[in-house]
Amino acid sequence: MHQKLLISILAFWIVLSFSNCSSGGSDDSAAAAVLLSSSSGDSCPEPSTFLVDTTETVSNGSSCTTKIASDVPTWIQNNFHCMTIYTCGTDIVFETNDLPPFKSGYYSGSSSSYVANNFPTTATSGACCYGTSVSPTEDHFANPNNIKSQSVVFKIPATSTYMSSTQSTPYGPVGVSIWGIVFYNNQAAPGDVLATEYATMDYQNGHPDSRGMYHWHTDPWPITGSQNAQTSESALIGIAMDGYPVYGKKTQASSYPTLDSNTNTATCSPSENSSAGYCYYVQNASYDSAYVFGLYFRGSKGSVTY
Repeated sequence: MHQKLLISILAFWIVLSFSNCSSGGSDDSAAAAVLLSSSSGDSCPEPSTFLVDTTETVSNGSSCTTKIASDVPTWIQNNFHCMTIYTCGTDIVFETNDLPPFKSGYYSGSSSSYVANNFPTTATSGACCYGTSVSPTEDHFANPNNIKSQSVVFKIPATSTYMSSTQSTPYGPVGVSIWGIVFYNNQAAPGDVLATEYATMDYQNGHPDSRGMYHWHTDPWPITGSQNAQTSESALIGIAMDGYPVYGKKTQASSYPTLDSNTNTATCSPSENSSAGYCYYVQNASYDSAYVFGLYFRGSKGSVTY
């Protein structure tokens, strides 16, 4: 009772404070809503012990820490790395620092994961990162940003709920890869277009935004196999914010699925999670057209903070 009273008083004080100092109105109201949401007690603490608690090297960069709780679904336990993952009610929490576990020219020069000349050019072979039959059509170059450690927290439904009407994918993180790197949709930052931004992708097909958040819009080559030759185009590459799994360009039958034009999904029953129902797939295309997420989710989306 006392706790509810205190929360009500705090809520009134926050809204009153914002209304008194507001210069624009809507932004301040949104901030108040965020603060109220944060004080509602809907967050879950990390568990004291984890089934998986290890430091590992998954690519050619620095090692990363993987911590996964015992009640997390097996398909996630067996395939996800470089994150802290645990359950929270009906959701699964994915905490990631978003640091790529591979080398990149976008790391600062003082980092052991920095590598020079990490941008494709028309004069170099495309076998590393574009596939043996696809080469750059223009020289790539670095944008002004460097990779920085983040604090990204997804709360993703443990059981996906199909939506007959679509929910828009936002700017920013819309899913997370099996290596803890976030996915963005197929839209560039406001005022830009993805075709232009694509020229700033490194050899790993990603780049950081102005806050230093490294991300993939398109086919994550280090996972789908062209960099480390350890997986394939039918590989599990991550999970969407609505809980549906995400794969490369092909199904596990090595065929290209017919994708829903709104959501980039198709029905599926993958070996990792046979009851998934729907899966996202990378578009069977090249360059900026080989995006992972379009404008809409297939299911009811969870949440993300960063």
